[in-house]
Amino acid sequence: GMTLLPPTHAIAGTLFRPTGIEAYRVYQRSDDNDKTMSVLERTQEAAASNTTTTQPQVIALVRVGNHHDGHVGIVHGGIIAMLMDDVLGYGFYSMGWTAAFTANLSINYRRPVPADTTLRIECYFERMERRKLYWRVHVVDARSPETLYVDATSLFEIPKHIYDQVQRTEKSKVVES
Repeated sequence: GMTLLPPTHAIAGTLFRPTGIEAYRVYQRSDDNDKTMSVLERTQEAAASNTTTTQPQVIALVRVGNHHDGHVGIVHGGIIAMLMDDVLGYGFYSMGWTAAFTANLSINYRRPVPADTTLRIECYFERMERRKLYWRVHVVDARSPETLYVDATSLFEIPKHIYDQVQRTEKSKVVES
């Protein structure tokens, strides 16, 4: 829930209120919390499961009120972009990465999002190339999921020092076993 986010967080601290972001719940794939798997193994498993079952790594349900309009009665596209970007953060974290940063978020706005809508944001992990994590995202109406509002692709980059630390830790584990 929202309690884990600091009061300075853009959504939790500023936008999370009646008529704003009224509800924000994020669900992560539970099998990725298996602590017996290394971060790299969990990342590989997430990519493999997306290929075989097209299961989202993370799903968020977000209720957007009527005070985040661009045009009257339509949620501002920047709010949708920020929500997708934030939910993607839960994605890399669910695989055990302690940090990653958005390098690219390429958005296709398919239809306007009406104010007072509950959205379902689905983040699918596609692949990892060294420090790069590739994603695709669907934003649909939670009540009628066939209604696609937005789709996007995203690239997150793991900071070099974190990536190198994971590589060192996991190589040492292999040597010990």
